[in-house]
Amino acid sequence: MNKIFFFLGKGGVGKTTLSASLAYYLREKNKTVYWASIDPAHNIYDLLSLPASPKVQKIEAGLWVEEIDVDRYLRRFLEHIQEKAQKVYQYLQILNLDKMFKVIKYTPAMEEYACLYALKEVFKKHEDKDYLIIDTPPTGLMLRIFSLPFVTELWLKELRHWREEILKRRQIVAHIKHVDFGPGAQLEFSKDKVFNELNAQQKDMQYLKDVFTNPKKTFLILVINPDKLSLLEGKRIVETLNKFGIPIKIVLLNKTGHSMELKELNFFNDLPQKKIPLFEGPFPKQVLLKIASLWVEDAYL
Repeated sequence: MNKIFFFLGKGGVGKTTLSASLAYYLREKNKTVYWASIDPAHNIYDLLSLPASPKVQKIEAGLWVEEIDVDRYLRRFLEHIQEKAQKVYQYLQILNLDKMFKVIKYTPAMEEYACLYALKEVFKKHEDKDYLIIDTPPTGLMLRIFSLPFVTELWLKELRHWREEILKRRQIVAHIKHVDFGPGAQLEFSKDKVFNELNAQQKDMQYLKDVFTNPKKTFLILVINPDKLSLLEGKRIVETLNKFGIPIKIVLLNKTGHSMELKELNFFNDLPQKKIPLFEGPFPKQVLLKIASLWVEDAYL
């Protein structure tokens, strides 16, 4: 079983630099590493002075990087929805529901679902790697991504219930009126396309929940700076993820070049912490390894 590291925190706190330090540290240990970002800012390529690329790039033996194109995944996600809907609802053209897909990309939470879809694909595609390191977008978007499997599963549970009721009523109507409604009139739910699709979606959400909440597989690293806004966002991250049973593995107090006498820091006292002084860029490999030596412990790995 491989391990996954998520770097969380407010924009600009140093998530990309610290995720890079872990990636190079693991390579020094001869581990295979996939290091990616779902942040539209494309900070990994900037850090490495690489040209943007839509593909996974191998930057040295055993180390691959990728700036995940969320827009591309959004298009693929919408195409997937349309394909499924056309198969499940054969009357799609009659109801003109196909026109919906021209505007559905603007629906709230579509970007979050696209990121979730991307993460699921990344987890499965790179199962052969020892470690997956994910640099994340700023707080709000990432918290919504983490919460989606839990919220979606609740909706799916209700939808499955109502689909069961519909199928049962179809059977009653068919029995009374001697009407053949096809497979949907039977209580063999496995023959109902809608019910099967709901089950498939529920399995996907359960898979993602299992990944996010597995303390032996997934590790969340919170990066904060010694300023009030960063600390308040960090506090919100911890409180929100606790509601879903997703613990923070360690807090990295980054850029600690001056006094840390801030009352907001008290909130993090019960969490493992490491202090990292301010490093000025650029960040060649040897600098990143030096940064890693200040916080990475084999106990995390």
